[in-house]
Amino acid sequence: FIIIIFIKFFCIVTLFLLHLSLFPPELVFVSGCDSGFGHDLAKFLDSAGMRVFAGVLDELHPGALKLKKDASPNLTVLQLDITNSSQITQAHQYIQSQTGKTGLWALVNNAGVLGYVCDGEILPIKMYKKCLDVNFIGSVEITQAFLPLIRQSKGRLISISSMAGEVPLPGFAGYGASKAALISFNGAIRQELSRWGVKVIIIQPGAFKTSENKDPFTPRTITIMMTIIKNRIPGVKYDFILSTIIHFPDILGSREQWNSAQEDILSGLAQEVMASYGEEYIRSMQQRLVNMSSVSSSDTGPFLEALKHAILSPRPKPFYYPGASANAFLGRLSTASQLTSSLFLVIAERSRFLANFFLMLSTKLSYLKEKANNNQCPSLLYNDITLRSFPLTF
Repeated sequence: FIIIIFIKFFCIVTLFLLHLSLFPPELVFVSGCDSGFGHDLAKFLDSAGMRVFAGVLDELHPGALKLKKDASPNLTVLQLDITNSSQITQAHQYIQSQTGKTGLWALVNNAGVLGYVCDGEILPIKMYKKCLDVNFIGSVEITQAFLPLIRQSKGRLISISSMAGEVPLPGFAGYGASKAALISFNGAIRQELSRWGVKVIIIQPGAFKTSENKDPFTPRTITIMMTIIKNRIPGVKYDFILSTIIHFPDILGSREQWNSAQEDILSGLAQEVMASYGEEYIRSMQQRLVNMSSVSSSDTGPFLEALKHAILSPRPKPFYYPGASANAFLGRLSTASQLTSSLFLVIAERSRFLANFFLMLSTKLSYLKEKANNNQCPSLLYNDITLRSFPLTF
């Protein structure tokens, strides 16, 4: 009887420890939760029973207020502009006080901006800088701040990138460059952080309409409405009609910001550049939003499921491509990318052994060369070409 009780107790303890190993502390910090992917993700993780710290650009934003109202007590909304170092420090201090010895299980770098969609030649430098400050520099700074907490739990760093960071797309020169930099940064630290068991993951979603930006009109409806308005109000400008009837996704900014950026571009262009492109072409850039909308999916399920797997899986993938458009562009490259990433990861983990091996080999070859030169032994002579082509150092 005592033996049976002991066996049962042992099984219970084993199952409990196994549960802890498979389902580590689920404390997750997500940036950019005012709207879009971040907003949906924060609600999704909260409903899944995780402790969520949701960073928002503006605590008074309707999306932030809605999170506070609808979420459970496990979700905490934090003021966080990722380009503001003091706000990053404050968020870090608060989360550190809440995590204790367990550390932070996952950081999701979601905050980002798209900027103005136009040709790279006419995009103002200040818009390039804004994309880089938010999409790259801000993500790097917040990553550096929270990595000690992630290392503490042997957790994971997840960054939301874009297809534009992998495949150059017309009109996305600034945005794509910032996302490409983010991908490269994450690829490097994936190898560097592997020694501590920290996983680094990149999500490159396709075109989605989140709950905050589902357009009430289809592209065909918009075209018909624009035609009717132009016929009834002669001389009305195209961009005025478009900005009136289209709900712009939050990643693009407000309609006022969009129109302001457009006027900045028009007023700042040199005459020869304006003559090459034409004002009509520049103002027609907003049509790209309609085209993007027509191929966007309103089902964000694949994106949320990819994030869930990346956060909870004991063996997450280094890359995820949720969405049909992402699979079409990047799906065929995923196998090669993951194999390459895994190869470099193995090399990084074995770097100390390889360094010692090549150091020993270099020393041995140097000794043999010196001996050959001293003894003039034909069998030990090494010509300079052979020595230069051999990897003597690591």
